[in-house]
Amino acid sequence: MIQIKRFINLQTFKILVNSFIYSHIEYCLPLWCNISETHIKTLQSRINTLLASYFYPHLHNKFQRQNKIAHALDKQEVKHISLDYNELYEKCNLLSVNERIKYFNAVVAFKAIYSRRIPEISDIFRFGNSLRTQILIYPEHESKMFENSAYYQAIRTWNSLSKIAKEPNISLDKFKSLVGKWLVDGRDSDFVSC
Repeated sequence: MIQIKRFINLQTFKILVNSFIYSHIEYCLPLWCNISETHIKTLQSRINTLLASYFYPHLHNKFQRQNKIAHALDKQEVKHISLDYNELYEKCNLLSVNERIKYFNAVVAFKAIYSRRIPEISDIFRFGNSLRTQILIYPEHESKMFENSAYYQAIRTWNSLSKIAKEPNISLDKFKSLVGKWLVDGRDSDFVSC
């Protein structure tokens, strides 16, 4: 990565990450709600490693070598390097895997509510008695598995959005912008550390 960084500027790096990594992650992303948290953390950890090795190639590669040597010899863990992944994601204008899942869930809900092209899907997204609050009703279900479904997660994400994002006459582009801002503003300091 040290050699590559000399030839790739940040803009090119962002394009490559979005083209070769996030394009695969985002394929059918709302259906990933059923994936275990362990798998998501593993995927997030690999993305973190890539970002850290780009921005801090000497530091990150040295840490990896030390960790491998310590593991092979003593089975002891080397102290982890504390990197501010929040800052790295800000520099690359990226969302974490969990944030992307929420983002796409919100977009699914928006399209189902306002496009009404597929009635079987749109009928799942129904508002409660008060249209002013724009809160969706959770469908009745009897299984825990349904709570992991894309529909249920989309409703959950929609209900947690700010009131401004749920305005009835908002455009899709404006909605996406507000959801992205909501996700970034809701980050804590170790939102992607794994």
